[in-house]
Amino acid sequence: MKDKKLLKLIIVIISGLLSFWLIANLIGPGIASIIYSSLLYGKYNTLFISELVLLIITFIILIIRKKLYIFKEKKEKFIPSIKKGMPILVIAIIVLISNFLMLGDKNIDVANLGSLIFLAITVGLAEELLFRGWLQNEITEKFSNNRKEIILSIIASGCIFGLFHSVNVLSGQDIFTTLMQIIQTSAIGILLGSIYFVTKNISSVIFLHSFYDFAVLLGEVNNYKDCITSSNISNTMMISSFLIALIYALIYLIGAYFLLQRSSLNKVTGDEINEVIINKDKENKSKAKKIIIISVILMFLVSSFVSADDIEDYEICFDYETIKFDSGSATCFKDNEFFIGNYKFNLENNKLNIEDIINNTEYKSNINNIYDLIVYEDITSYVVLLNGLEEIYYLKIDDINTINFSEIDKEFIKYDVPEIMEIGYFENNNIRYPLLKSSINDYFIIKDEKIMVLK
Repeated sequence: MKDKKLLKLIIVIISGLLSFWLIANLIGPGIASIIYSSLLYGKYNTLFISELVLLIITFIILIIRKKLYIFKEKKEKFIPSIKKGMPILVIAIIVLISNFLMLGDKNIDVANLGSLIFLAITVGLAEELLFRGWLQNEITEKFSNNRKEIILSIIASGCIFGLFHSVNVLSGQDIFTTLMQIIQTSAIGILLGSIYFVTKNISSVIFLHSFYDFAVLLGEVNNYKDCITSSNISNTMMISSFLIALIYALIYLIGAYFLLQRSSLNKVTGDEINEVIINKDKENKSKAKKIIIISVILMFLVSSFVSADDIEDYEICFDYETIKFDSGSATCFKDNEFFIGNYKFNLENNKLNIEDIINNTEYKSNINNIYDLIVYEDITSYVVLLNGLEEIYYLKIDDINTINFSEIDKEFIKYDVPEIMEIGYFENNNIRYPLLKSSINDYFIIKDEKIMVLK
């Protein structure tokens, strides 16, 4: 008997070690390669790092405020808690399917997908631990004497979460889009706060938040630069977008309302009272489902009034052509000043400054936030390139004497690009093309006055 047990144990150990070896050697390198490329070259790395910093700060706050108990207390298990976020799941799945259809037959950029997953998880962790784990608990612990105060505390923390997204204006997002985002995130914050209050399961709201963000961002995972909202929006598009934002918010608030209403019932013992509670619970669930279904149908009906042209005008997306050279060399450099004849080009206070050394005259550009400047000579002309991080200004000078320096800004061609860290030129067959190196090591050139991806 003992021999059989020993033999079984040996077989189990050998099988386990063999399986581990096979996984580590066959699958492991592939996974490691994806993680490596995602962390180094993923599109969302800058955002991922900023959210990682926020996560670290949040942990410090939780430690200082003695809120680490949130990881242990759980009224409900993970799956039942997730089900209470059905409005979020339904909308996230609809958005996810829509974004998959938008991608069509394009292969998903694996590095970008990996960095998106890292970002979504980190955002879910950082923002839920901060706004639900700390902020909501902080408020409810001080104002939780009755049901009304608890609900107001959840609404307050949800609205603060929504207003937190107003900082997106500082990164260039337009006010209209930011307003819609505040409305939606406030409502979803109230629902997430309700789920957390009822279940005390922080992992469930982290999952819901991460899954939702992943679904929303997936549509632009292949883009080198995300789409931006046009300043020229039709009235139809503006009204429909606002209505859809309100419908989204309504769905989340309805979910929160019924969830808090169900949780407010006093679950005392007694078969008759329990039966009333169960029936009331079923009735509320049925009402919530009907209202959410109607809201989703309304959302699609409102969307149907928007024409394809309106959608195209609403969002400006950047689709760059790809170019490949058999040979060539890239040169990126940073210098303080350059010369074309008797003209000196340099940056002063992040603006282009041009000085005529012979005539002792200066010309200053009004283009703001320029971080790098290069001037180089090509076969028959000079090229001036200004780097504004996500905006590039390009000027080709065939004859320096024909340039009207007092209106130099009008001479530049402006391009919207991903975040550019270095500029220079790519040389092929004695021709130098302006070269842009992004923050995640994608290379672009300007050819025939068009931005192209260098492969």
